[in-house]
Amino acid sequence: MNIIGDNIKTVRKINSLNQIEFAKVLGISQGTLSDIESGKSKPSLETLISLLEKFDVNLYWLIKGQSFFESKLRKTEIKDNLRESIILIENELKESYLQIPFLDLYLLRDELFTTKISNNENKLLGLFRRLKPKDQEDIISFIEVKLSKNKKQTPSIS
Repeated sequence: MNIIGDNIKTVRKINSLNQIEFAKVLGISQGTLSDIESGKSKPSLETLISLLEKFDVNLYWLIKGQSFFESKLRKTEIKDNLRESIILIENELKESYLQIPFLDLYLLRDELFTTKISNNENKLLGLFRRLKPKDQEDIISFIEVKLSKNKKQTPSIS
């Protein structure tokens, strides 16, 4: 089994480099690279460091032998499964008409996958989402009027 050599070859191919180009970037000869990729020899510490720095390769992945795409796919699958679980919980809560003040699973989802919001934004969003659509439209109109008044009152900086 030639885990390290196979993974080094994968990095080279992902970067669309031939052995000569890749070896030059790593600071080794094409023959040495060929021996590493075929499993005839192991890379030196210097070669490994160069590989990690120049191609942003994870040392754990390089040595463990997990395929590069499998690792990325696993992270994507975890996020997708988490999103699906949150959506299922949201739907169950909606169906049972369970309303717990300030518990908003949309915010949990947003917090997991986007930037954080302030406590006031959290409170406002939680309250807003409990309103009927027509009332939400009224609130949006009110905020737009407020913002337009503030814009008129604020002197422009030139």
